Amino acid sequence: MKNIIKIAVLLLALLMIVPCLAACNTGGKSGGETTTNDGGIVDPNEDPYLEQVGDLKRYNYKAFVRSKDTGNGAFYCEDFWVDPATGGADALSFAVIARNAEIETTYNCTITQVWSTQEDSFVEMRGLFDTNQYYEVTVMVATDAASCATAGYLSNIMNENNSNYINLDNEAFDLNSIEQMTLGDSLYYLSGDMNISTLDNTISTIFNTNAYWEIADEMAITFNDSDFASPYTLVEEGKWTVENMFKIANEYTQDANAADGDLSYDKGDIIGYYEYRAAPLYYFYGAGMRITENHDGYPEFTINTDDASEVYNYLFDYLNAEANSLPNGAAAGRGPNFQSGQVLFTDYILWDVRRVLYSADIDFAYGILPVPTIEENEDHHSVVYFQNCCHLWALPYKRANNINAAKMLYVMTVYSGMEDSTLDAYYVRTMYMEVAKDDGSRASLEIIRYSLVYDIALLYCPAGIWGSFDSFLNRICTVTDKEFATYTSESRMQTANEQMNDTIDAFIKYGRED
Repeated sequence: MKNIIKIAVLLLALLMIVPCLAACNTGGKSGGETTTNDGGIVDPNEDPYLEQVGDLKRYNYKAFVRSKDTGNGAFYCEDFWVDPATGGADALSFAVIARNAEIETTYNCTITQVWSTQEDSFVEMRGLFDTNQYYEVTVMVATDAASCATAGYLSNIMNENNSNYINLDNEAFDLNSIEQMTLGDSLYYLSGDMNISTLDNTISTIFNTNAYWEIADEMAITFNDSDFASPYTLVEEGKWTVENMFKIANEYTQDANAADGDLSYDKGDIIGYYEYRAAPLYYFYGAGMRITENHDGYPEFTINTDDASEVYNYLFDYLNAEANSLPNGAAAGRGPNFQSGQVLFTDYILWDVRRVLYSADIDFAYGILPVPTIEENEDHHSVVYFQNCCHLWALPYKRANNINAAKMLYVMTVYSGMEDSTLDAYYVRTMYMEVAKDDGSRASLEIIRYSLVYDIALLYCPAGIWGSFDSFLNRICTVTDKEFATYTSESRMQTANEQMNDTIDAFIKYGRED
């Protein structure tokens, strides 16, 4: 049975290898509707927006980016510029160097970056703005970019001064992110092929494949369903649900000392699922829910609907600490727990898989799965959770050369999606061919990639406005009561709507002034 499963998954993976060369996903939308890139390689000679770039006469394209040494420095910008003298040891670094060299030669320009010097990029951008320091592009922490947008420090990309040189219909941009992050006629930050950060910061479920193959037959017998012999088959058959994951996890769990009333890997316990404390928010979006939905350029709150309440209560029953005995914790404890080999399932963003787990000294193989759904045969949804890890690209309001800056943002985006460029190096040569250890993991990566969900509320909720609903969802695992009705009360929703409207007003105001 297991060999049949693996052959089927291999065939699926082979069918998917061609889309791997396509530009980064344009995202899954709530309800399962998706838009995807169909394609891969762009011929600069057939793109009128690239044709008009021409000779830039030794123009310096300078970016302000997050450093390794500030804030959550592990998530520094990896895809804009790499020093040719010291970089190039990995596929992504080599591709960044090669892409930039090709752009510099083709358009007679130079590409340089300036590291940020403090944790709060908003504060630093304000200082640059006040002292008339000019940068052509910013690659910023997403929530800081949101603050800069409402303070007037960023340029409206949809203004004629920029849109004459940036074709937002090009599939090298993440078209779903544009739709969901446009307010009115204003768009201040972008994602797409030039930005691996959005995909790298989506969550997956990781499992110990060595451990699972040992119990595969037992799981199939216990649940009287041969599909339980492989999590990959559960995904393929539409049965990878929260309920089924917990069935497996509870069956696998062994408390070495039941008298202590505690499950912990350092006490010799075998744990079926170690829950990351932010996972409930990912699972909420995985179920197709959203905090807001953007319609015709204006967001509307949907978190206060009956459907959202039902999903919240469902997740509470599985993920709340009082509802189950399985442990949970912050990111710092999640890695050691899983790498001990005593945990079957846990939650990892793809960055963790690539930068931590892939290089870790462990004695077992791991597998990658999408976030489980609630109902069987539901579409998967993978939320882009901005927080303090994810980057977005933006045009500063004050630039040394407004036209060339807009041209080069477009050039960088399109060239990043070409064959052998940076997106290909990240997704195909690194994630797909190396980090994913088997064909089932590669099929899961495709699901994650083509089901991305953006929600502009996740840029503004962490700032303590728009109802702070992200924190509310994250607390599912620790609160002592369900509290959904209280948190989405009429008065709270009214305040959240007022705050959202203030943001929209700022977008409109600065969009016109630019």
